[in-house]
Amino acid sequence: MYFTAEDAQNLIRNVNYEVPSLKKLAAKYEQQISDTERSIELCKKQSKNYQNEFSSSTKKMGIEVRAFDTIFVQAFFNFMLYVI
Repeated sequence: MYFTAEDAQNLIRNVNYEVPSLKKLAAKYEQQISDTERSIELCKKQSKNYQNEFSSSTKKMGIEVRAFDTIFVQAFFNFMLYVI
């Protein structure tokens, strides 16, 4: 009988305190995921804008960009997306 009463107390404690706490944590983590996904999309847009700006600047200056340079720039921007 002692173990049953102790188990009932643990169950009540879990229902009253731990379950709401876990729900709150789950909501917090879902919000962090959503914020991170928005941040990733923003970084991708910025990266594309920087690539376009680089391309237009080199054309204005009359600099010919070779395929290697373009691949390097893309790799650099992709790297920066993971760093941020």
